[in-house]
Amino acid sequence: MFMKGKHSDAVVGFQMDNFETRQNKTELVMRSQDDLMKPHKDEDGEKQYSIRYLFLDYCEYTSGHGPPRILASKQLIRKIYWLVLFVAALAVSLWQISSLFKKFEARPLATHVSLKHETSLDFPVITICNFNSVKLSSLYEIPEELRADIETRVEELKKSAENYCTVKRSVFCVISLSSGVGAGPKRRKRATQGGPTSEPQLDSQMSEEEEEGFEDPDALDSDYRSREELTMIMAQFDPVDLIPYGHSFEDLVISCTYRGISCRNFSRSYWSNYWHYAYGNCFVFNGNDLSGKRNHRALKSNKPGPSQGLVLELNIQQGEYLGAFTEQAGVKIDISNQGEMPFPREEGLSAAPGFETSIGMRKVEINRKDPFNNGRCSQSTSLDDANLYKQRFNVGYSATSCKESCLAFNQRRECKCMEYRFPRPPNPTPICNILNKQTVKCLSRLQLAYKRNELNCTKSCPPPCRENLFKLTSSFASWPSDAYQYFYSTRLEEKEIEFSNIENQTSDVRSNVLKLNIFYEELNYEVIREERSYELVNFVSDLGGSLAHSSKVNCKQDPKKRMTSSKPGKPSKAITKIKEWNRGNIAGKAKPRVFFVSVYNLVPRSHSVTGNPKGILERLDAGEVVIGDGGYLFALEKRGYLKAGPYTPECVIEFPDAVRQLHREFLRSGSDCLQALTFYGSGDKLGNRGSDAAEKYGVEAINDQACKLAREVANEREALVIGGVSPSPTFMNGLGREACIANFKEQVDVFVKNDVDLLLGETFFHCQEAEYATEACKTSGKPVATCICVASLKTDYSGIPMEECAVRLANAGADIIGVNCISGPFECLEAIKLLKKGLEEAAIKRHLMIQPLGFHIPDGLPCGYFQTADFPFALEPRTVTRWDIHKFARKAYDLGVRFIGGCCGFEAYHIRAIAEELRDERGGKLPPASEKHGLWGSALKQHTLPWLRARARREYWENHVPATGRPYSCAFSSQQPHYDLIPGHEDFRQQKEMTTEEEVKQLATRK
Repeated sequence: MFMKGKHSDAVVGFQMDNFETRQNKTELVMRSQDDLMKPHKDEDGEKQYSIRYLFLDYCEYTSGHGPPRILASKQLIRKIYWLVLFVAALAVSLWQISSLFKKFEARPLATHVSLKHETSLDFPVITICNFNSVKLSSLYEIPEELRADIETRVEELKKSAENYCTVKRSVFCVISLSSGVGAGPKRRKRATQGGPTSEPQLDSQMSEEEEEGFEDPDALDSDYRSREELTMIMAQFDPVDLIPYGHSFEDLVISCTYRGISCRNFSRSYWSNYWHYAYGNCFVFNGNDLSGKRNHRALKSNKPGPSQGLVLELNIQQGEYLGAFTEQAGVKIDISNQGEMPFPREEGLSAAPGFETSIGMRKVEINRKDPFNNGRCSQSTSLDDANLYKQRFNVGYSATSCKESCLAFNQRRECKCMEYRFPRPPNPTPICNILNKQTVKCLSRLQLAYKRNELNCTKSCPPPCRENLFKLTSSFASWPSDAYQYFYSTRLEEKEIEFSNIENQTSDVRSNVLKLNIFYEELNYEVIREERSYELVNFVSDLGGSLAHSSKVNCKQDPKKRMTSSKPGKPSKAITKIKEWNRGNIAGKAKPRVFFVSVYNLVPRSHSVTGNPKGILERLDAGEVVIGDGGYLFALEKRGYLKAGPYTPECVIEFPDAVRQLHREFLRSGSDCLQALTFYGSGDKLGNRGSDAAEKYGVEAINDQACKLAREVANEREALVIGGVSPSPTFMNGLGREACIANFKEQVDVFVKNDVDLLLGETFFHCQEAEYATEACKTSGKPVATCICVASLKTDYSGIPMEECAVRLANAGADIIGVNCISGPFECLEAIKLLKKGLEEAAIKRHLMIQPLGFHIPDGLPCGYFQTADFPFALEPRTVTRWDIHKFARKAYDLGVRFIGGCCGFEAYHIRAIAEELRDERGGKLPPASEKHGLWGSALKQHTLPWLRARARREYWENHVPATGRPYSCAFSSQQPHYDLIPGHEDFRQQKEMTTEEEVKQLATRK
């Protein structure tokens, strides 16, 4: 017998014997097994269950298909067959579970790359070092003892110095050579160590040692040997005392500007300095004082581009170079984070004289994960107190400074000395003489052990868990140009800057000067984040799937007995009867446990248990009228749930009931779509001008909650849900396409996660930004609608005609194109005509939509209601009536618009007016609110006053012209100052801080 159950649009069908026959068969099976399953009583009369009984009971009730088959089989061969299958499935399941557990136990990581945007970024620390450490003119100012070492060990330097004095014939040279007079650095106790007294016990292979950079001293090049000797000699002195003998800030820096502001003054606000073992005086811009006496507040960069960064003009003074010691001419540039130790020799870039070097930066934020909490990365931001760089410069943690200090301590322990490149510890430590074979051998062995990680430096100095890096792009141009060189030379002469070489001959400007531009290329930055890719929830999910699969791997189902459901709906009467039969509620009271139907599995997963509603494009393609909802921002602000000014939607978290109720009012008034309150829900807007919503709640949380509230109410009447993106400060800051799309994508990802039915880009003043929003929304794979605002009803705010805007949005991928906001209903209709014209001329078919204000804005102002003196707190006299909306809805329909809704100022009764006006086009469908309303004032028939009963007719309200009630008000608003909406203009820059009172006064007085 074939039974069929029906409920609304659901049909459930299955084939089975009649209930009496099935019941009798089950009773026979139960009686045949009664003796096997019957519990027996012991001497005390208590029930005792045998192992056999428990096993059979398990086989009967288990969800696995193997044991019941083993129990039900009559022949031994069948029992063995099912037993083998069951054991095999169990073995596979155990193997899978073991593999899954090993995977979970390994805690694998996945790397996620995303793009974020900030309104401003901390400008990094810039370190500038001249390649030449000691000025030639300062050589004979050094004390006689040190000068004797230099002359003895570095003959080439001595010759260069003698030539200098021979040519200059200065009085100071004569005095210093004869008497050694000169305020030189105070020399420490002589501490050049020849080598350890005993060999350190480190395994090594000499072939590898030779690769570590410590060569046989006898095989060294003479020039290299001279340079190393001088460096070792200089390293014996206190770095602070050596500073006067290097290139000074005033000599090096000709010009300095940051964001157009002069920074040439060597003040602690911008600059600090320290002595570098190879380069002498190094100057640090925007960094902490490396003496450890002062912390510096980092400068901010609010815009990308060379003019918004650091611009330096430098004089390297090649005439002061030590000929045999300094091979290169130019400067070293190191770019590092605040608080980190700069390493210009190891990590810096080089810039040559005669060129303008532009260095563009892109910030990269790396977030590492330590899944086992075993120190894979360092959570600490400070170095250990014993660290040499911490002791000397008071810097924060970096893997390089930690490892270098670790190597230095091992050198001191094993070789009884330290390389000259390391800071000197408080207790005197000899400097390693790398010209001594014993010392070189020790250092080579130690370096090899360091390379093999036998010193434990790598493990004890892991990379930071959170680290900021900079991707650098360099470009070069000849500078100054031939035409500019004369004027530049004149300017230098005015500053009394001269260039001369050792023979007192005038040197070429290009041999001495260079220009540096260091700036952010973009304010968006890349975030590389490690996350555990296999959490406990994944393991439990896979474990359940594995068990379910193994328990059913040996199951074969008879197609004739398969129950099907062609449509979703409630369970049929047949299913209900089967459930009752299984519970023993029909005649016979038998309780067979063989047959069970899960009604839940018959209901497909959809937005509503009553069925999956038609999609938006399916409805529009069929010519249906789709009614949107009204305005949320103004309605919630008037009710005290949302702040005017930022108009950001954190109220979805703070006051969900208020948002839920407003959704419900629109739904009851006839809305087919509910728009999630995500307007101004982008990260840049949520953190703009004093708003703390982004930090307090987060972009994802706000947008996610908004979508869930809309879906919850939409499911009450099978309405669709819309997720919307809106204008963002990113575009107005002129940050470009990639930054805008990344900003929109942050919201789009949340919409996709919540499975919204339509993605909407709305209220865009510029067609270009609307295109960016459309591109971002199209990545979702869902239908996309894009609405633009109109300037003077004919163009966008960049001057692009509405006809062209329509074509560009269609080419960008918009399925639905329309206008919304800033203008009243009848003004927006004029813009719709232009959009429609543009599409028709380009032979492009797209659906049209319109969502105007609930206010009359006939003033024709470029910025619509934003530019009226009434915005936003005195717009009520401009409110449209429900009868205005009747006329508007009819005209919109006649223009071919099939998606009709409202924006700011549109209340629920306005939405109801659209539904009532177009009821015939919608198959006579009226919203539930009409029950308490009556069409065209018909409910007034029940009024007591006769003149009001006389108004219960369409003709009265259709031709009525309402009064404002304000006899002294002008017809139009006073004209307000106009601000051109130009991307990148200072008026629209994004900033985290709230507008100050002084800034408000300046804006108020602008003409």
